[in-house]
Amino acid sequence: MGDELLAGETTNTNAAWLAEEVTRRGGRVERIVTIPDEPETVADRVATYHDRFDAVLVTGGLGGTHDDLTVPAVADALDREVVVDESARAAVQESAAALADDEPALVEPYALSFALGARAPLPAVLPP
Repeated sequence: MGDELLAGETTNTNAAWLAEEVTRRGGRVERIVTIPDEPETVADRVATYHDRFDAVLVTGGLGGTHDDLTVPAVADALDREVVVDESARAAVQESAAALADDEPALVEPYALSFALGARAPLPAVLPP
């Protein structure tokens, strides 16, 4: 998902890579859909496809900008709460800090913030 994909500003390489990986592992991809960064659209598509398919993979909209609303939209679609797993947050922050220390040239030009939420809508049957 992403307005930049729909505007042709970015090529959706994630979709091609994921389709190849799913197929290579014995799965079958039945849809690749690109939608705008609109929470209502995200929630509608996820809810619809969740009812029709065994799995729904969502890419894009997971960063820290104002239009990255995927997590709450998916949670709404699945009627789940967004939870913060403190051990996951700590592990991600540790990895991000190591990257910033080891490769400052990769991080500094983008003014990346590593105040990460480590949050996810979890299926009721899975522990955090």
